[in-house]
Amino acid sequence: QTLSAAARRALERAAPESAIGYVRRALAEQPAHDLRLELLRLLVRAYFHAGDRTGFDELRDSGQLDELIDEPQMLLESAVELATALYSWDRVEEMERLLRRAATAAIEAGNNELAASFQVLLAYWAHVAPPEMLERLVALREASSPGTPGERLYLALQSYYGLLVGESRERVIELAHRAVQDGVIVREYPDTPMPLMGIYALCYAGDLDGAERSLTQYLAVAGSLGLAATFAQGGVGGEVALRRGQVADAEAEARLAVDLQRQAGYTLAYSVVVALVVEVLIERDDLSGAEAELAAAGFTTAMPEDWWNGPPLYSRGRLRLAQGKPREALEDLVALGELAAKDGLQPAFLPVLSDVALALHAVGDVAAAKAVAEQELAGARAWGQPRRIGIALRTLGLIEGDERGVELLRASLNVLDAASN
Repeated sequence: QTLSAAARRALERAAPESAIGYVRRALAEQPAHDLRLELLRLLVRAYFHAGDRTGFDELRDSGQLDELIDEPQMLLESAVELATALYSWDRVEEMERLLRRAATAAIEAGNNELAASFQVLLAYWAHVAPPEMLERLVALREASSPGTPGERLYLALQSYYGLLVGESRERVIELAHRAVQDGVIVREYPDTPMPLMGIYALCYAGDLDGAERSLTQYLAVAGSLGLAATFAQGGVGGEVALRRGQVADAEAEARLAVDLQRQAGYTLAYSVVVALVVEVLIERDDLSGAEAELAAAGFTTAMPEDWWNGPPLYSRGRLRLAQGKPREALEDLVALGELAAKDGLQPAFLPVLSDVALALHAVGDVAAAKAVAEQELAGARAWGQPRRIGIALRTLGLIEGDERGVELLRASLNVLDAASN
């Protein structure tokens, strides 16, 4: 008991390596069955916080994880964090089996909300397309009572996936705020990206103040989550900083997230943070550095047709445009559009058509470029996100040129300045 308490304290002060040592010593003392299970759960958490894939694999290969899974109540309590670790370290089939088993156990225990939560998490990790995910979220909403973990999970994912299919900006922001209110969801889904879904939704929808407040709250609650909390700061914090125009801060945050991902061997959301680093380096005009980041991540060649690879595909298209390779840029941007159409995505927060218009202009198709730019400006105004509107105005201004172009560029500057504050 003493060593178990010491391990918990070590995790609370973000010292997972010390926690690992305490738990191992406690397990060596042959503790009682219930305490042993709790110690194994602590050890999984400590390995994940420390980014110790080798230790986790040794624990898994020893069969000791089966002890957690074979105990019904412990399975229900630990399934989410176990699934996150398994997915993050490329044990996808094991993660799927675990969550299916946990969902069945929850149904047998009469906890339909928990069962629906496991089923939604399984769909998330399986990269189910957003329209299908939104259909599955209906079951979670119907099984959840107000103010419960299930409802907050529903709100977080509904805000994020709604954002991806063109839900109104106002609705996305409303749902996201309800999901992350008071930071309760962080305690309910520690070590998972679930609390961050709402914060990302706020950021992408243009509520930067709300995203920053929620991130601060997240870190206050999750300060002991080791690499997971640092990734949140780097990934979400970097996105907010970039949209504020704080490029140096964005680069520092994003590089930290990427370096930690590589250090720990996490695959979780790796494509998102790599895309963020590339975007930052494009803004800094460090095009060779951006190319190197794509190469290091394996994103310079054909990518699997998975909508989770949309962010690096988009960033690569933008990089090709910045490199003076508009035809290659168009290839990536068109491929992104085809991927989005296949999986039912309508990401209204992304100014993709502005980049398409600039690429068309660069290859000499001025009429098509102007038509696409005008279409993008109309769409941006309809959705109402200031950043996208400002980018659309700038794009049309660059294509128009002359006096009207200058007027559009001035309007763009005003909108973008206001959007970043």
